[in-house]
Amino acid sequence: MILHPQESLRLEGVSCSLPSAEGTRYPLRGIDLTVRRGEWLAVAGPNGDGKSTLAKVMAGLFKPAEGQVCRFPHESDETDSFIQLVFQNPDTHLFGETVYEEVVFGLEQTGAKPKQVAERATEALREVGLLAKAHAPVSSLSGGQKQLLASRRSPGA
Repeated sequence: MILHPQESLRLEGVSCSLPSAEGTRYPLRGIDLTVRRGEWLAVAGPNGDGKSTLAKVMAGLFKPAEGQVCRFPHESDETDSFIQLVFQNPDTHLFGETVYEEVVFGLEQTGAKPKQVAERATEALREVGLLAKAHAPVSSLSGGQKQLLASRRSPGA
C-alpha cells in the first residue's frame, strides 16, 4: 500500500480479535480510515467498543489479524514510521527524575544522534511550554503537564 504525500496513516480492512471469557471478541472489524498530515482525530464511544485497540493498531503497538496499516515516516525518525500515543495516565510510563531527563531518555531510545539529542529535547520542551520546567522533578508537574511531557518523550520529540 502506498500513501499519498498528504496522508499520515491509512488503514484498509483492519480487523482485530481478542480472547475473552465468552470466546473471541472482535473490537475492530473491516476498519477503513485515512488520516491526512496535520489532521487531528478524536474517537469516542462506550467502554469496550475498540477505541484503545484502534489507537494501538494505529501506533503499531498491536498487529491486526486482517487488513493493512500504512504509516508515513516521521521527518525526525529515520528508522521507522511514527504515530504518537499518550496513555490516559502518563504516570504509568514516566520514570525520569527531571523533565529534561525524561525527554532525553525517549530520544536516546529511538537512536537519535547524540549531537542532536540536547537540541531536540530543548525544542520539544519549548513546543509544549515546559522548557522553564526542564530541571524540575517530573513529580512536580500537573496531570496535564505530564501528558504533554509524555507526548514529547517519544520518537517525534
